[in-house]
Amino acid sequence: MSTPVPSLLQQLRGGTTPLGREALATLALRVGWVGLEFLCSLLLARWLGAAGYGAYGMAIAIATMLGGPAALGFDRLLIREVAVLGARADWPALRGLLRASSVLVLAAGSVVALLVALAAPWLAGVAADDAARAIALGALLVPLVGFARQRQATLQGLGRVALAQLPEQLLQPLVMLAMLTGALALQRTPPSGTQAVAMQVLAAVAACLLGIVLLRRARPAALDAAAPRAATRAWLLAALPFMLLLLANLALTNLDTLVLGAWHGAAAAGPYRAASQVAALVVFPLTALNLVAAPRLAALHEADDRAAMQRIAGIAARAGVLAAMLLALAIGVLGGRLLELFGPGFAAAQLALWLLTAGFVASTLSGTAGYLLIMTRHAPLAAALFGAAALLNLLLQLLLVPRWGATGAALGTALALAALAAAMLQATWRLVGVRAAPWGEAGTRP
Repeated sequence: MSTPVPSLLQQLRGGTTPLGREALATLALRVGWVGLEFLCSLLLARWLGAAGYGAYGMAIAIATMLGGPAALGFDRLLIREVAVLGARADWPALRGLLRASSVLVLAAGSVVALLVALAAPWLAGVAADDAARAIALGALLVPLVGFARQRQATLQGLGRVALAQLPEQLLQPLVMLAMLTGALALQRTPPSGTQAVAMQVLAAVAACLLGIVLLRRARPAALDAAAPRAATRAWLLAALPFMLLLLANLALTNLDTLVLGAWHGAAAAGPYRAASQVAALVVFPLTALNLVAAPRLAALHEADDRAAMQRIAGIAARAGVLAAMLLALAIGVLGGRLLELFGPGFAAAQLALWLLTAGFVASTLSGTAGYLLIMTRHAPLAAALFGAAALLNLLLQLLLVPRWGATGAALGTALALAALAAAMLQATWRLVGVRAAPWGEAGTRP
C-alpha cells in the first residue's frame, strides 16, 4: 500500500485535481474556524461558568440537531444534483430545484423553530430556567442553520467548496468573538446562557446575509437566465433519505449532551460539551477532504469511472486517518490542560474526552464511505445505517448516563461511532465496489 502523504502532496501541488486547490483552501479555512471556535468556547466557558455554558450548549445542540433536518435533505441532495445537472447543462431543472429547495427549507425551519420555542421548558429537563430561555431563543437558529446548509450545498455542487464555508466558518465566529469580547469588557450584571445564545443568533444572521451575496455572485449566468422547471414533489421524495440521514447523524453526535443535561443538569453538560468539541477536532481534516471529493465522486459515478473513485477515496481515507491519529495523540497528552483552559471544573471531563476522541478516530476509519454511498444513490441505506447507530447510541445513553454520567455518555457515543464505521465500510464495498478503508490494497471490486 502506498503511503498517503506523497500522493496527497502530489494532488495538492497539481491544483487541478479533485483534492487540489479547493481541498487546501477548505482545509485552511476549517483550521482557522477551529481556532476561532475554540477561542470563543474558552471565553464563553470562562464568562458563563459550567452551568451557564451548559445552558448555552444545550440550546446550541438542539438548534444544530433540528436545523440540519430542517433543510429537508436538500443540503445533501444539492451537492449531488447541482454537480450532475451542471455537468449536463440542464439549467431549467437546476433552477427549479434551487427555487423549490429555498422555499421549502425556510418554511420547514420556521415551523420547527416555533415548536422548539413552545417545547423549551420540557426540553430543558432538570436544568435551570436559564436553559429553557436559552433553548427558546436558540430556536431562531433553526431556520438559519437550515438555509445555510442549503446554500453551502449549492456552492459545493458548483465546485466552490471553500467559498461555501466562508460565511459560517470565518465571518460568524469573528462576529461572535467581537461581541463576546465587548460583553466581557462591559458586563455589569451576571451573565447567562441566554445572552450567549442571543449573540450566536446575531452572528448567524450576519453569516446568512454574506452567504446570499456570495451565492448570487457564484451562480452561472446561464442558470439565472433559464426558466425554472418545477418538479417539487419529485425533489422532496429524492431529498427524504438525505433528511433522515442527517437527522440520524445529528442525533448520533448530540444526544449525549442532551441526555446528560436532562438527567444531571446543565452543570454536568457544560464540561462534557467542551470535551466533545475538543474531541471532534480529529475528524476535521477528513471532513475537509470529503467536502471537496463529494461532488467529484457523484460525477465519476455518473461516468462509471470506479478506478478514479477509488483513487480519490484512498487518498482521502489515508490522509484523513493519519491526521486524526496525530491530533488524537496530542489530545491524549494535553487533554487535561486543554479542558482547564475552559475554566474551573471542566477538567473533570478528561476521561470523557479520551473516550470521545477514541470514538471519533474510529469514525474516521470509514474514510469516504458515507459520501460514496450518498453520492452513488444509496442514500436510503446510509440513512438506515446512521439511524441504527443513533438508536444504539440512545439506548446506550439511557443505560449508561444515569449511573456513570459524562463517562457513560462518552462511552456510549464512542461505541456507536465505531459500530457505524464498520457497517459503512462493509456496505460501501458491497454496493459501490470501492474500498473506502485506509488499509489494504487499493482497488475496485470486479
